[in-house]
Amino acid sequence: MTRSPMTPWSLLASLLLGACGPAESAWREGLSAPPPAWCSVGVAARVLPGGQVFTDLQDALQATPDSARVEVCPGVHVGEFSKPQRGTRLDIVGVTGDPADVVLDGDHAFAVLDVGMQMDTRLRALTVRNGLDSPATSNAGVLIHADAGGSVLIEDCVIEDNEGPAGEAGMRLTAAAVTVRRTVVRRNTGYSGAGLHVTIAGGSGLTMEDVTLEDNTVSFGRSPGLRLNYDQVGPAFGLPRVVNRFDRVQVIRNHGGAAVFDLAPPDGGQDLILRDSLFRENDGAYDGALSVSGWASSDLMRVRLDEVWFEDNTGGRSSGLALSAPQYGRNTVPARLWMTGGGFLRNTVDTALVNARPATVWWFRSWLMGFRDVDFGAGADANFGSDLPLCRTDYGPGTTGFVDTSTVPLCPSWPPPPPP
Repeated sequence: MTRSPMTPWSLLASLLLGACGPAESAWREGLSAPPPAWCSVGVAARVLPGGQVFTDLQDALQATPDSARVEVCPGVHVGEFSKPQRGTRLDIVGVTGDPADVVLDGDHAFAVLDVGMQMDTRLRALTVRNGLDSPATSNAGVLIHADAGGSVLIEDCVIEDNEGPAGEAGMRLTAAAVTVRRTVVRRNTGYSGAGLHVTIAGGSGLTMEDVTLEDNTVSFGRSPGLRLNYDQVGPAFGLPRVVNRFDRVQVIRNHGGAAVFDLAPPDGGQDLILRDSLFRENDGAYDGALSVSGWASSDLMRVRLDEVWFEDNTGGRSSGLALSAPQYGRNTVPARLWMTGGGFLRNTVDTALVNARPATVWWFRSWLMGFRDVDFGAGADANFGSDLPLCRTDYGPGTTGFVDTSTVPLCPSWPPPPPP
């Protein structure tokens, strides 16, 4: 199978070479509005309900009632901003709808925005930049820790140029449910993490739509760009199946490791569904593009990839996709991967790296895998041959993922993870 000269991702990649990426294009098409009359000279924000205006954004945040909306005027707001009081809901919104107009800037001296213990938090149309972590903060850009059972929504935002020499940089979100839409996270550098780190605490999962994660760098950790993990999720919590959905997500030119999904299924299991997404020009000492791992009963883990492309990534263990099924003797039933469309093109393994294994797709322990209409490229990238539905139940510890296609049985008839 050959890839068409101009795919949707080729078009999106060409947009990245221009002034703005695809996520930015979405909000720049008619979303920006003139500031309201109350945003006069010297006014930074107002708080609803009540409509009181403030000349300093931090004063506005400190004055918010239990449930509030903080509307932020255009301009560059320099400082360290936080919401100290517990509440049920907090919205922080740029009034024009364009994040280029409303900027929260840490001036390379402060962690920019810290919101803790709200039931629900919403950020919209903001740029958060130039943050610096400190011993008191774990992220240099945006840190949001929702109250138990709470949610976080990020829309039309840019998180850029934050530095975390002692910790993470970019955006760290902890909640029962997290949604990120039309947002760019770029050029963040951190020690243990950079880009977007989401922890789901006993809840319903992570949803991402039209998100770009690019040019983030981590010096010690293994997840620049994107990391998803779970806290307080396990059989004892009696939770239903968790579904994580990703549509039109770009992970591009991140350095120091792969995007990492650490799935810890609750009673009902967990699905990871990626659609129409791209992993390009990422590199890491172990995994170059995407790593999926987990614990608990492996039959509860299901991964579905629809039209997902892995291109020009470099890694030590895997250059494209790494799969690690549950450990500690619980993997009696294989975890499942189903991939339809998309493919693996021009990915390479750096054999000088520790644990180097020449695999575009690498897996550990028990996986049942099916591929349909997937382009595996040619030469060293052709791990499974081309366009064959293939499967194995267990390759054992340390297997590289290279297989002789003549000895691999066709997958039995089993349904892929159902669409949401």
